[in-house]
Amino acid sequence: MRQVGTLPDEQEAAQFIDYLFTLDIDAQADQAADGWAIWVRDENLLEPAQEKLAEFLKNPQAEQFRAARQADALRVEKRKKAQRVQKQQVQMRQHWNRPASQRRPITMALIFISVIVTVMSDRGQNFSGAVMRSLLFCDTMQSAEWDINSTSDRLINIKQGQVWRLLTPIFVHYGIMHIVFNMYMLYQLGGLVEEYYGSNCLALIVLFTGVISVTVSSLMPFRLIIPLGGDGGTPYGAGMSGVLFGILGYLWAKMLWDASNAVPLNPNTILILLIWLGLGVFGVLDRMLGANIDNWAHAVGLLSGMAAGYLSRFSLKGRK
Repeated sequence: MRQVGTLPDEQEAAQFIDYLFTLDIDAQADQAADGWAIWVRDENLLEPAQEKLAEFLKNPQAEQFRAARQADALRVEKRKKAQRVQKQQVQMRQHWNRPASQRRPITMALIFISVIVTVMSDRGQNFSGAVMRSLLFCDTMQSAEWDINSTSDRLINIKQGQVWRLLTPIFVHYGIMHIVFNMYMLYQLGGLVEEYYGSNCLALIVLFTGVISVTVSSLMPFRLIIPLGGDGGTPYGAGMSGVLFGILGYLWAKMLWDASNAVPLNPNTILILLIWLGLGVFGVLDRMLGANIDNWAHAVGLLSGMAAGYLSRFSLKGRK
């Protein structure tokens, strides 16, 4: 603290302290041998406080120095603000101290369901089992007249009212590496969205990007009609990757068009997933992994997620 000066009267000292408080200068008065010493807590504010003291000494009864009521109101508001901040800090500590199942319930539920489906479907290999037959876009056991190349035939089960097939393929995974990579990225990206924007937001993103990516991928021709290589659509596409690219697109869109409400996202994460997308489109991953990469789901998931992120900027509800 630094001493500003002294005032002979306690009442005048209190009046001057109130005035300084209205100027956002925190000060206090202590009794001294020659009156009341005025101290400022922030030494950077010493000079402006001394200037105001000089003005005060010239005319203590001036209207501008009658600030007791205003100062009291400001003190009350400051106390309320401090209480709100303390309450928020306590709430955040309680939030981060909770287990992941409570902080990220939707993320953990998606992981749990995916793991159970993977186990029950023999790592996505049991095409004749009830799990694969019930969850993929099309039942894997169709009649001899069924044509996999026909869009109308691919919709056979949807037309029968089995609309859950528009989303449930995201829970099916082909092999251990497939589910391990997807669940790791889901925990990272999905958990990030859920903790910053809430469980409802993540659920809507999963539903929106999942249905769109599954539907487009399932209805596209087998081969891309562009000279890039890679595989086209299939009614037996599966995995959470379309949703993951949707979540990435959402977060990326927030960074581009709604920066004040965006979540800090490591640029390397964006780069890695975009490289993964590119390698899939050009057929590199097919040759490296010996697997059919669902390029349509990845690309459409990314674009639909970006669209959701762009539209969310018009929402009245901000970040949690």
